[in-house]
Amino acid sequence: MLCSGTTLRPPNNCLGDSPTMLSENTQQTVIAAKVAAELYHAQEITRSLSISSKNLRVLAKRIGESAAGLAVLATFYDECSRESISLADLVSSMTVETATKAVREWRTSLFEQKLEVAVSKMQVDQVPAIATKHLANRPQREQQSKERIARFNRELNDLLIEMQKNIRSIAVIAVNSKIEAPRTGEHSPVLLDMAQNVEEMITRILKHIDNALKYLSTNSNFI
Repeated sequence: MLCSGTTLRPPNNCLGDSPTMLSENTQQTVIAAKVAAELYHAQEITRSLSISSKNLRVLAKRIGESAAGLAVLATFYDECSRESISLADLVSSMTVETATKAVREWRTSLFEQKLEVAVSKMQVDQVPAIATKHLANRPQREQQSKERIARFNRELNDLLIEMQKNIRSIAVIAVNSKIEAPRTGEHSPVLLDMAQNVEEMITRILKHIDNALKYLSTNSNFI
């Protein structure tokens, strides 16, 4: 309910806390941008992993029966790589979408903050009904925004952890490839070099994912 008096000065509990909402939307936009940047770098490296998995499959085929175990590893490796790329694509889409929504909500909050100031300086009977209605509905919009942020953070956190698990599965494949290497005879040095490159790429990808999770944890109140 709007307060009465010579001028209209709505209480904060009626209209919400616009500066806080502005801050939350700004923070969410920044976090989404940082996560997207980390995932972009992780995606690029993961695509290189996918190429490496195909090279491993070609090598296993060339070696023949002595690399039967290697062929199985190459298939699993390729599946993990493709799934990781799909997860990274999904996360990137989510971060772009939530950043867009956060900017839109930030603009709305800024407008409402200015509208509140203008309304507070007006006579009660001069306040347009549409302004009164818009401000009265603000607490509901802010609650919906907080719920959206919390839902996004939970879903993104789960996807990043799933991607992390996939990449760690590929790390196991790299180790097993080293074990298989001695059985491939003259191809052993090539296989060992490939495995070493994969391990280095995995380390870099996991670092980017860890960074993304750390950025997300700064919004821990919404997870």
